[in-house]
Amino acid sequence: MELLVPAISDIIFQYPWTIKNYKKIIEKNISIDSPAFELNVNGIRSSWNLSIRFWKGPEGKRLKNPVVLCLNMLNCKINSSEQAKIRFQFGIYNTEVNQWEYFNIGRTIIELKSTEDIVSLGYRELSVVERHLKNGVAKLVVKIQMTEYDSDKQEPARLTRHLRDADTKFICSKGQDEIPGHANVKASHSDVPTSIDKSARQAGDQKTGVNNLIIHR
Repeated sequence: MELLVPAISDIIFQYPWTIKNYKKIIEKNISIDSPAFELNVNGIRSSWNLSIRFWKGPEGKRLKNPVVLCLNMLNCKINSSEQAKIRFQFGIYNTEVNQWEYFNIGRTIIELKSTEDIVSLGYRELSVVERHLKNGVAKLVVKIQMTEYDSDKQEPARLTRHLRDADTKFICSKGQDEIPGHANVKASHSDVPTSIDKSARQAGDQKTGVNNLIIHR
């Protein structure tokens, strides 16, 4: 399923990861990976996972605590490359008070493009202690939010490429032509309608003028 929203920043994705027999898993494995999860929104199709890696001590031995919790993008498919801000927040469940312990929000900027290469977006050093374990189970979570890097310029332009979910009609002041669009384009005072007007004139439609727009939803 793909989500279609006016702006991808409207969506916060949350992925929980439950690790059973945590202490045994940590003892026997040199790395731990969560099942992959999909984020499909506005033509951006991507696969992600969480992973646990370990520090090594002065003698080269693997340390079992603290561990390193990582957020990885496994692959991405997108029609055209664009820069995006990724905000993420890790959490671990406190079984003593029955609530999540959330860590500081991490931020990074990446170029979203079609790729099969794994990209590590961020990590957090994490100490898993007894209050985080119940019957040997540890519960982790990550929240992810994507935002266009230059949202003022990129978002209106992106919206014009997704007119199938348009919520507004721009009616030209010098004619009866109607152009499907999004309310966000008008609200942001974008020059996208002017760009549409120029394209229309170049195509031979001399009647189209988008100087004074009437919005119909």
